[in-house]
Amino acid sequence: MKIVFGNQKGGTGKSTLCILLANYLSLSRQEKVLVLDLDLQGTIADKRVKDSHVNDTFPYPVLKMDISEYPSVSAKLPTDNTYILMDLPGNLENLDLKYILADADYIICPFEYEFGSYVSTLDFRDLCHRVAPNKQINFIPNKVQASVKYETKNVMHGELSLSGDISEAMPNRVFFQRITTFQASEEEIKHARELFYFLHA
Repeated sequence: MKIVFGNQKGGTGKSTLCILLANYLSLSRQEKVLVLDLDLQGTIADKRVKDSHVNDTFPYPVLKMDISEYPSVSAKLPTDNTYILMDLPGNLENLDLKYILADADYIICPFEYEFGSYVSTLDFRDLCHRVAPNKQINFIPNKVQASVKYETKNVMHGELSLSGDISEAMPNRVFFQRITTFQASEEEIKHARELFYFLHA
């Protein structure tokens, strides 16, 4: 199963949520997982390198790959019951994105309740509609503070709900700044189970 995390705007939490799901699937559900870090920033691959200084065994591999390599590599990816999670670049400029989006079983798009994120999320949604018109997008409101009243929330939900499901909001938690690629707390597992409910069907 291929699951991609994408949005045009960087900083929406794509990499963190990708790690969260990888940890949940591998550590809680004992599933086979492969993470492809296709983002130019290489956030997940860098985190794995840092984690290797304090840990020497990992529940899943992380492969850093240029997005242009995907069309030639896709046929060689595992075809068994492995979950292949892909962290996409925070832009829409690379034409090879169309191959990944069209190939995905699930498209996950984290966003924030602010205008810049709203515009970039709509741009990403429009790209998905063009290259993968029959794919549903799972939108995740991220870094949400319970005490803040977001003026864009109702407008964003009204627009995005036309293109897919919107999950419960992901709260802004300090522990996400400390997330690793080799362990997961009970709180992380709890949030992952709630966020990625569509994988339980």
